[in-house]
Amino acid sequence: MDIDIGRSALQHIYGNLWIKRDDLIDPIIGGNKFRKLKYNIQAAKAAGKDTLLTFGGAYSNHILATARTGQIHNMGTIGVIRGHAEKGLSPNLIKAQDMGMTLQFLSREDYKDRNDAAYLAALQALHPSAYIIPEGGTNAHAMKGIAEIRAELPDDIDVIATACGSGGTLAGLIAAYADKPDITLLGFSVLKGEDQLTPSIKTLLEAQGIMPRCKWRIVTAHHFGGYAKAPPELKTYIKGFKARHDIPLDYVYTGKMMFGLEAWLKEHQNTEKAIALHTGGLFTAGL
Repeated sequence: MDIDIGRSALQHIYGNLWIKRDDLIDPIIGGNKFRKLKYNIQAAKAAGKDTLLTFGGAYSNHILATARTGQIHNMGTIGVIRGHAEKGLSPNLIKAQDMGMTLQFLSREDYKDRNDAAYLAALQALHPSAYIIPEGGTNAHAMKGIAEIRAELPDDIDVIATACGSGGTLAGLIAAYADKPDITLLGFSVLKGEDQLTPSIKTLLEAQGIMPRCKWRIVTAHHFGGYAKAPPELKTYIKGFKARHDIPLDYVYTGKMMFGLEAWLKEHQNTEKAIALHTGGLFTAGL
């Protein structure tokens, strides 16, 4: 994709905290979306596919980025969406549809089969020209794209933080820093409930033969009620962060991550250098 990653610079926030402005790569295919889709697009073209099919919720930035990617590459796009549209489409889904994406809705119960081999085989048979990308773009190709971020960051880092939905961005960071035992990688889950990300990330790493020496963990304390939930406390924090640092955050991913990271740093004041990865998603917040 002809997208300039040169705009994705480090910006100092205060003290020991910096932010990697991947949101500046592109308004829609920015943040981790460009990195996750980069090698998936190459794989789709190598396989002779002319359509991208993927999964997500109503507020999925990955769905929107996939729609835009298909538009750029003159490929069809299909979004399999969790839930129903009886309450109307979210801004992300409206925009994705405007970009040519076909939306197919599944009940929340049926959506649980999105990673089931038999279901995926049937879906592939139904759409033989489609290249199927998992929810959030999370697969080995995504990890490869995310891992390239290490070359864009300094070496003297104690902590790197990212928001976690499907876990692909954190998995890619773990792959990038697998040989570095003195770094801590934090994934701030935006999902409510028990941590389901740790086993899925371990599975991704094991499939690639990666045995990380770096320290990593999922932080589940700052989901603010679950995916796409934005109580007043979170909205106030995001507005305050924008006023203080002139950096917009969204309420689905980066707002929760930054809130959680600042709380974490208060408890770990010996951290010398922490970098937060801004994974984009600003269209969701209407920013």
